[in-house]
Amino acid sequence: MAGLYLDTPALCRVLLAEPDAAAIRATLASYDGWWSSGLLIVELRRLAAREGLQAIAEGMLRGVRTVPVDGAALERSSAAAAARGPVARRRVGDDIRVRPRWPTVTRWC
Repeated sequence: MAGLYLDTPALCRVLLAEPDAAAIRATLASYDGWWSSGLLIVELRRLAAREGLQAIAEGMLRGVRTVPVDGAALERSSAAAAARGPVARRRVGDDIRVRPRWPTVTRWC
């Protein structure tokens, strides 16, 4: 199957072995590749450092292709969020128009 946009909280839940980690891993395994914003690296490494899981996190990051998020993308995303109000059900990729448009896995850390 094609690639998957991976939201940071989903990978955080796998790192922390949360109850839904197995379901997230199964979803990830059904795709040929994963990609995310470059912010994933910072956020996952910070969590891993707090929890003493750096080696595991680095292994997880090797499987993710990252896409840079520039200032214009951040502005579009924040403007879209402000215009819509609560965006809990929206995907970041919808707001910043990151391409390619692959499915998204999102779980909260």
